[in-house]
Amino acid sequence: TTRRGDRTLRKIVEKDRFQTLGDLRKQWTESGVETSRATVHRRVLLNQKQRQKRLTWATEKQHWTVAQWSKVLFSDESKFCMSFGNQGARVWRKTGEKEMPKCLKSSVKYPQSVMVWGAMSAAGVGPLCF
Repeated sequence: TTRRGDRTLRKIVEKDRFQTLGDLRKQWTESGVETSRATVHRRVLLNQKQRQKRLTWATEKQHWTVAQWSKVLFSDESKFCMSFGNQGARVWRKTGEKEMPKCLKSSVKYPQSVMVWGAMSAAGVGPLCF
């Protein structure tokens, strides 16, 4: 995306920080920028330094062989909330905006949740660990 497109997205986010990714994409598309949900998500949350680090990483790996990639394991963990009260709590904010009233929403003090970890490699996916 262009710098102008990025500025447009930031303005859309600042109007309502609790919008869904789909709503952000729709408004961004209406402003003339055609893009995917994944692109919207990446553009909102990454600063210039983080974007540069990702580009450097990708450039270093772009000529890797299948044998090199077969030695890589990608893993991640995520928290899944199962009780009412934590739904819709996602907020789009920049560094330093954590305590701003427009970035806060009330929630349940101790919602039921479970942490799940998983991994994948060239050999396939691993088991989910709870």
